Parts: sequence; structure tokens; C-alpha cells
Amino acid sequence: SGSLLRAELARLTRAWARSGKAQLPRMDRCPWQEMHGTLGDAAWAAPVRVVSCEQEARPGYKSRQAHEFEDEPGVMAAKVKVLARLVSESPAVVAYTGAGISVASGIGDYASRAHDSVATGDRARPKLRSSFEARPTAAHRVLAALHARGMLHHWVQQNHDGLPQKAGFPPECLNEIHGAWYDPSNPVVPMAGTLRDDLCDWMREWERRADLTLALGTSLCGMNADRMVETVARKAARGGGRARGAVIVSLQQTQYDDAAALRIFGKLDQVMGLLAAALGLPASLARTPSPLYRPRVPAERRVRGLDDVFLVPYH
Repeated sequence: SGSLLRAELARLTRAWARSGKAQLPRMDRCPWQEMHGTLGDAAWAAPVRVVSCEQEARPGYKSRQAHEFEDEPGVMAAKVKVLARLVSESPAVVAYTGAGISVASGIGDYASRAHDSVATGDRARPKLRSSFEARPTAAHRVLAALHARGMLHHWVQQNHDGLPQKAGFPPECLNEIHGAWYDPSNPVVPMAGTLRDDLCDWMREWERRADLTLALGTSLCGMNADRMVETVARKAARGGGRARGAVIVSLQQTQYDDAAALRIFGKLDQVMGLLAAALGLPASLARTPSPLYRPRVPAERRVRGLDDVFLVPYH
């Protein structure tokens, strides 16, 4: 895993040097814990402001300005080592994802306001005719691999896009709390709508159980489900238990940065690629498109002659 991480870091460092980002202004006027997390190091360099945008990221919600920041490669590597240790040591790890995790697949988000956004302005980003064509990102694939290794135990998904399942993540461990495009029993919830009672109960169960939450690509602007970050951070701050707190990974600042155990600024696919390398997961996870998701359906549930029709039991 050490050699994989060094190789990924070397590639990232070369790209950083070519970009000239080191000459850009850095985050200021906030304590180092808000830049790096309470498990961070005051000596780490402040994140670089790679895109400036003074608009509110999510107008009408509890969001910050839509500036975008990235950690320099050396700091990123140090943070990923801490992240790898937390994931390896925590017995109840939950992923909590927002629109940012799916941007690299070609699906739009809500919070990227700048015309030159690092997230939405990537030339390599697919141009989709329909969001239903989207394929899972490297971050989706790494999360699925973490679950397969027993390192990720539950996923609360704010998006509706089905990309976790396409990446091979089992639906029985996925709470699509805001609704789903591919599940007629779980229609998409409008902004002023009401969440399903059973999914709320399931979310609260994991709110209680979680000792580490990975908040990935979410603006954390005050949604009900943000409790997945707020509660575990509060448990960790109290101390005396096994709670490790929340890790927040995104390009933009959030209202919970000062409560994070670890705060990483950067592109999700880069961060999760480095995490995969640190944990010794296959390097192909971060670079090779995953095959289309194929559900495992028992033979007795298939309808002869029809590839896409199945017998679904009701209880």
C-alpha cells in the first residue's frame, strides 16, 4: 500500500506543479482546526483557494460562499494517512454523500456556482444525454470496495441516481433517504416534502450506531439527514467512547468544518483514489470504469424468456 500511495502522490504532485496553484491565495481568517480538523496538524499549510466565487453556495440554506479550495499534495497525503487509519480502526463506518460525489459522472450539482468551477468545469467530465446514462465515479467504486472489505458498513445517500448500486454496493446497506430514480416504492422527495418514516427510522438507527461518518461531496447546509455528521461529531467531542467523529471531504467550506475530526479539501475522486492506494485496494478502482451493475437474481425469480422481468415476493 505504501508504494501505491507514493505513486499516486507523485502523479498528483506533478500535476500540481504544472498547474501553478501554489501561487494562488490560501484560506485565511479561520483557525487551523477548521482547515484541517481536530485530528489535523497546526503546521500543515492552509488550503489553496483555486476558484473564487463570493456567491452563496446554497442560497436560502446554511451554506458558505462558493469559493473552492484544494489541499496541496503533501498535506493531502498526510490527511489521507489519517483517514486510512480512521477507516481501518472504526467498527461502524457510515458514508454520507451529496451531489458532489456524482459530478464527475456528468450529473450536475447544486452548490457549484463559479463558471470556472473545479468540479463542473473538468473537460474530461462526460456529456450525458440523460442522467440515467451516468456511470459510477472512482469515489463510488472505492466506497463499494471498502464495503466488500468490511471497512464501510452503511451508506446514507442524498442523491437519487443509483450510482452506488451500479458500482456494486448492495442495496440492503444503502439508505436513499431523499428518494430514488430506480425504486418506484421510494419516489424522489421534493425540497418541501416529507421523508419516508421507515427510512428516517433506519437513518436514526445508524446515527446512533456510527462512530465514524465520511461526509463526501455534501454542502451540509441544514438538511434533516445532516444529523449523520452532527451527531457523531458531538459524540466524539464528548469523548470517553469509541466515536471518532466526522470526516468532511469537499471543495467548498461547510458550517460543520470546525466540528470535523478531519477536514480534507479536494476532488473526491482524487481523495478516494489516494485512500484506495493507502489501504492497498486495486489501483484500477480509481481509473477504470466499472462494468454495468448486474443484479444477482435467484433462478426461481427469473421469468423464462424475459431478461428484465422478475418475480418479486411481497410480504
